[in-house]
This record gives sequence, structure tokens and C-alpha cells, in this order.
Amino acid sequence: MECDYHPSDDRGKLRRFAQPQLMSDEPQLVTDLKHIALLALEKQQENHDFRTWAITDLQMDDAAFDLIVQEIVTDVTERVDCTQCGNCCKHFHIGVDDDDIVRLATSQKISFTAFERSRVMKSEDGDKCLMQSPCEFLDGTVCTVYEYRPTTCRDFPYLHLPKFRDYMDTAVDNTKICPIAYNTLEVLKWRMGLGSKKK
Repeated sequence: MECDYHPSDDRGKLRRFAQPQLMSDEPQLVTDLKHIALLALEKQQENHDFRTWAITDLQMDDAAFDLIVQEIVTDVTERVDCTQCGNCCKHFHIGVDDDDIVRLATSQKISFTAFERSRVMKSEDGDKCLMQSPCEFLDGTVCTVYEYRPTTCRDFPYLHLPKFRDYMDTAVDNTKICPIAYNTLEVLKWRMGLGSKKK
């Protein structure tokens, strides 16, 4: 079914997307990373239109919307094995703070200063991040410092945070590389009565 939503549609038509659908015949789980990258690119405009609609026209408060998102995230996360992916670790310079550096330095049995000097740099925004990308602690698709991993890694893809609407841009961007982000957004659009079922 092709998406029939457009931001220029009248508000009466928009409101029909706010009626959650029954959870049968929902979009199939997609985990192939190349397929996800292609689909995310194909659906980029649809996803940005959905974000605009959710922020400006969806007649639902943040708490109710977040609850739907969390239900979907929980279900998708249980069906996606991150240790078979590791894609997020390959595409970013991982952001770190001082607490992260302490944990990572401990994992390498070196001092905070030694770790910071040899492994950390400043991003264009002035924030601290690990120098290497892909992450030096990634072995194939598995994190070798999982118990010590930075907070940003623990939180990625950030779908559990409150007020999902406030960071939907990030969620849409992450659909290109993260199976959890991609599948969560696809099911969310479907629950809202919107979206292509093309796979």
C-alpha cells in the first residue's frame, strides 16, 4: 500500500492517522543492513513528512505518544540481535564524557590521562569523542568493552528517551544504519495509519 499522506492534506484527513491500528499484519522485520540503507533512503521524504505531521498535527500528548513508541521499541529490540550488527559502531566517532573515559581507561588498564591523550579527540562541535571510526573496540560485530561502553552507546538509538517528538530528526537519521530504529519507525507509522508496506 502506497503512502497517501501529504503535509498539505487538510487537518481532518490528518487526524485519521492518529487512530492506532490493530497489531495484525504489521510491517515485517527487516535486518539486512544493505536493504535497510536502501529502504531508508527510499522512504526519507515519507519519514520526514511523518515527523512533521507528528510534531505539528498529531492530536496526542507526549506521554501517550511515547507509550506507543516504547511498546514498539520493546518488541523490536527483543527481535533484533545487536551483536550480529555493530553498524552503529562503524559509522560514528563515539561521543564520550569524563565518566566514559574513566571506564574505558579502566578496561585498558591505563590512566585517564593516557587514555585521553591517545584515544580521544575533539569533534567539530568541540565535544570529546573516540578518535577511531569504526570504533577500535569493535571486533567484527561485537563490542569488546561492552561492560565499560560509553553512555552514548548504552543509549543508542535513543528511542527510549521521553518526548520522542523532540528528537525525531535523530530517529529518522538513524533508520539508515540501525535495524531497531528502522523497524521501530516503520511499525510506528503503521500504527498511526501511515506508511508504505513495500519491503
